[in-house]
Amino acid sequence: MTRSLPLLGAMTMIAIGGLVHGLVTDRWFVAEVRQEMAGRAADLPRVMGNWVGEDLRVLERHQRVADADVLLARRYVKSPPHGEPFEVVLVLFVGRSQPMSVHTPDLCFPNTGYHMDSPARVYNPEVEGQRRHSFWFARFHKPGESPRWVYWSWSDGRRWRAADDPRSEFRHCRGLYKLYLVGSMPRWIDGEEMDDVQIFLRDVLPELQNRLAVP
Repeated sequence: MTRSLPLLGAMTMIAIGGLVHGLVTDRWFVAEVRQEMAGRAADLPRVMGNWVGEDLRVLERHQRVADADVLLARRYVKSPPHGEPFEVVLVLFVGRSQPMSVHTPDLCFPNTGYHMDSPARVYNPEVEGQRRHSFWFARFHKPGESPRWVYWSWSDGRRWRAADDPRSEFRHCRGLYKLYLVGSMPRWIDGEEMDDVQIFLRDVLPELQNRLAVP
């Protein structure tokens, strides 16, 4: 009996350690804030301002690999009175902070044949006279296809942040949004060179923020 005590103690410590880790990572339950964030993402309207959205197919395995509570993919189009329509593909993830803070486009897109032309830079869109939000962005291209601008950022429900070290910066968040926006190359709009994603953010970011905001 005495010989079994060290083994029993070790097994108890492993069990306690697993329980604590499970509680910290929400392995066995979905935190209330994540439930609210998931609901807000799922209810994101298909029409925001002059942009009309069309849902894209999301395979179950894609959501499972991303370890996301919600994975929303949608193509938004804005048709101006003259010229080519603006088009942006929005991909929104919701889930625990740890899996949401990894697998960014600069690391994942090259695995699907895309090449990132230059290091990612930070874009701060002006929203209602302020520049509180920030997004990483870079140009990607694949042989035989037109180049695309890709933007990505994270939010805990308050503002979008282009984090340098998202795993560290968001580790204490009970829920996290991760957003990808993909658009075409820049064009001249009212004397300013802008790409479709920048136009989308200018038009839609206030409503997007209000829809996804969590106190």
